[in-house]
Amino acid sequence: MEKPKPLVVMNPGILGLAGFVVNAGLLLMNFGFTSYHEIEALDRNVFSFFGQICILLWGLCFWAVGYALSHDTKNPKTAMIWCLFTLEKVAYFLAWLYWHSQNSGWTALNDALKSEDSPLTKTVAAIFINIYGIPDAIFAVLFFNQAIISFSYQTSESHKQG
Repeated sequence: MEKPKPLVVMNPGILGLAGFVVNAGLLLMNFGFTSYHEIEALDRNVFSFFGQICILLWGLCFWAVGYALSHDTKNPKTAMIWCLFTLEKVAYFLAWLYWHSQNSGWTALNDALKSEDSPLTKTVAAIFINIYGIPDAIFAVLFFNQAIISFSYQTSESHKQG
């Protein structure tokens, strides 16, 4: 059986930093937590105050692991970490799809634009809720790609020993 081929070979340090930057973008969307409640109001299950802090913590994990592995790119033991990161992104992507199956993103955006109370923060929150699943899906693919790369080193190492 042929080994799966990665889509792209990327330095884990760059990938981890990129994942952090995407997650840290939440700070722009919630205006440095001064308007976290606007995003929370759209999806309390995923974006509670605590949930938004956890998103930033995940971003720091992406960065830390990526940095730690940036000089150890052929370590097969890292595959499960990248798989875990993939699952995290898939969970948020599925939550985004579920939200859209239950709500109208256009209605949320339209209501925010018509709001007389904090229209900017409400509009930014509505834009965020409409698009956050897209980068999550992209990073799920990129993290899984990195897992494939790590698994391929594991497979090649086991063939050398066998």
